[in-house]
Amino acid sequence: MGVDGDKSEVVHLDVWKCGVHFKILAIYSPPGNDPDFSYVNHSKHSMFIGDFNAHSPVWGYSDTNKAGRRVQDFLSSSNFELIFNKRDPHTYLHYNGRSTTPDLLMVTADLHSFTKRSIMKDPGSGHRQVLAEIMIPKAEQRPFTPSKTSWNFKKANWPLYTRLVEQELTQDKLDFALNPSKIYNTIKDILISCAKKSIPRGRQKKYRSFWTDELTSLKDRRDRLRRKAELTSRPSDVQAWRKQSAYFRKKLTESKRSSYNDFISNINYQSDSKKVFKFVGNLMNDPVAPPKQSFMVDDKKLSSDSSVASAFVQYFCGAGCKGNYAKVSL
Repeated sequence: MGVDGDKSEVVHLDVWKCGVHFKILAIYSPPGNDPDFSYVNHSKHSMFIGDFNAHSPVWGYSDTNKAGRRVQDFLSSSNFELIFNKRDPHTYLHYNGRSTTPDLLMVTADLHSFTKRSIMKDPGSGHRQVLAEIMIPKAEQRPFTPSKTSWNFKKANWPLYTRLVEQELTQDKLDFALNPSKIYNTIKDILISCAKKSIPRGRQKKYRSFWTDELTSLKDRRDRLRRKAELTSRPSDVQAWRKQSAYFRKKLTESKRSSYNDFISNINYQSDSKKVFKFVGNLMNDPVAPPKQSFMVDDKKLSSDSSVASAFVQYFCGAGCKGNYAKVSL
């Protein structure tokens, strides 16, 4: 990257969040490298993050190397500013027990006051990850529509649902002299009320089917050993932490493989066609589902399952009422 002799590896990302376009540069500059930042010409909404292997007293080193001088010159000649707090923990733990901070975060001046830098917990490698949180000003945000919660039918209490439906859906609660559409709404409300009491809903973030209590225990032990190694700076403690990290990664890989094999062996290709399509699409990096059949109802185009089902219910309920027809066409 940059001029000849620069061995840096840089990934350029374009990210849109709440309608705002962010530019992210993620870099790895190997030790002893003399990086060149002439390719960085961003003026706003930009972030520069990664392992620079740059030494400077500005971010906690006792010396300054070539990469450190390059970073200092870059900060003084560009619109980027360094996000660093000397009270934060170091990001790298060496084999000899010494801790340093080669991982840096720089953002353009328009993001400096809205950016928070934090050091994450032990990821199992020598480097702690740097987390950059950016609060987008409300003036630049676009309306955000939250995702709908889903019904978890696999964890549903079906005996409870059956008992509630039998208790609530009785003839004394239905007036068959009413219009069929009103009877339908009454039945629908009863069924939904019973479902809410017996079928869990929600959308769990970062769900991991392979995670177990054993992995939690191993991860906690690894984190404790890392904290101990950072406090004592003894090579023996660093070696103990690295051994625990390797053992944890081994168990994690075994759990992932076991979970994957269980999924493949238990999947039903006939009843779970959508699940199969999503899984195969993710493997092929093509998760886009084929378009659904749309319907025209009263000159309105309906494509979602719920809207099409409601249109058919209204159509058949109105079929018995004079002059209350809806035009449905494919």
